[in-house]
Amino acid sequence: MKKKTLIRAGLLAVVVTLMTPSAKAATIAAHFDDVIMGFHATGGQGQNDNLEVDLGSVSQFHNAAPGTSFAIPGLAVADLVSIYGANWNTRSDLLWGAVATAGRSAAGPDGEPKITLWASNAETTLGVQSTPWNRGSTFAQGPASAIIEPMFNTGNPPNAGQLDGATSTANSNFAADINATLAGSWSKQDLAQAGTSFKYFNPSVDGSLNIGPSGQARLDFYELQPGTGPGAYLGYFSLNGDGTSSFTAVPEPSTVWSLGLGLGLVMMGVRRRHAKA
Repeated sequence: MKKKTLIRAGLLAVVVTLMTPSAKAATIAAHFDDVIMGFHATGGQGQNDNLEVDLGSVSQFHNAAPGTSFAIPGLAVADLVSIYGANWNTRSDLLWGAVATAGRSAAGPDGEPKITLWASNAETTLGVQSTPWNRGSTFAQGPASAIIEPMFNTGNPPNAGQLDGATSTANSNFAADINATLAGSWSKQDLAQAGTSFKYFNPSVDGSLNIGPSGQARLDFYELQPGTGPGAYLGYFSLNGDGTSSFTAVPEPSTVWSLGLGLGLVMMGVRRRHAKA
């Protein structure tokens, strides 16, 4: 009886194994206009590893319906745990950010001028929008594009640290563990100039992930078409301490104005009724 039970258990285990899809590494195809989300540690576990995630075309964030929210594509909490440890969400030395560029020779996916940049800025107070990055001339933004481009692929030899052609992690077909010492890695490009991210964003596109298991970190996301004035606010990335994540598109200015006007009219009506009473 025991022998039959063992045989049945063994057959069941084989069936379960065959029915369970195994994680397969993929080759990442990264292109200009894709958003790269990068994680890097300044010390401790994973300090020589950059988790880089190709979030896909910036168009999905540029054109997201106002007020909508969706999961950050390609980001798996299992990668954060395996690279930076189970305590990734309480580390003051673990940072994250997001950037993209249209490149210096072509327009963006929705017709944005060449050398358009997209970059994150961390919220220091949760729920309070960060200060927008300022737009610059093509001459001013060109060096930033030039230093972001090698993270994709600009003809560098294989294994030079670029995301294009890299082998994905076991948990996401769109994320790779890039050696932080390589020329095309997030760490090398982000920190190429001390005190300024990607030779343009002062002080940094990065934010801390020291948020605790029940906390949240947010990165506001801006589009900088060459010119003057503040960049356009597209929305924010949020990462919770349990690893769940999302991107939320901001409401259109007209919608915010309408809501404010409506609230103002309601308040005026309340005051008038009180005054009559």
